[in-house]
Amino acid sequence: FNSANVACSTTCDGTNGIAQTALVSAGLTGANAANYVLAIPTKSAIISPATLTLTAAAQTKTYDGTTVSNGAVVVTGLKGADAITALTQSYSSADVAMLSNSVTTRSIVVNNGYVLNDGNAGGNYAVVKVAANGTINQAPLRVVADSSSKTYGVLKTFAGTEFTATGFVAG
Repeated sequence: FNSANVACSTTCDGTNGIAQTALVSAGLTGANAANYVLAIPTKSAIISPATLTLTAAAQTKTYDGTTVSNGAVVVTGLKGADAITALTQSYSSADVAMLSNSVTTRSIVVNNGYVLNDGNAGGNYAVVKVAANGTINQAPLRVVADSSSKTYGVLKTFAGTEFTATGFVAG
């Protein structure tokens, strides 16, 4: 028995979530190739998006009046040469979480506005964002009374400016 050799490849255009026609190219070679008629079927394929997980990094900082977090978001599930840019995270609040119902942390969330470069406007991925816990500690505040004097028996009235405070944070 002398067989014919079949070479075959299948390609789709890569757009996910939409039925695509699978393009099959094939050819026959070999001594008996002329004895066969090659029928190439047309098939559809659905490309499902891959899961891309963006996980915020836990962080502790001193109160600075902002929600800024300098932690690096962890990316899992990125395929091939695809890339993600402008990826940031932030605290859910700029304030210190005071002990209330045993909660002393703030959520740190992955911000919107990142750019997913996958050749399909980010459509090749189902993005899952995972928040982290963050702590904002109280900022130190120092109040120092200014030097002052008074004579015994004479009433001294304070205007409220007889001290210097350092450590206030705008916000």
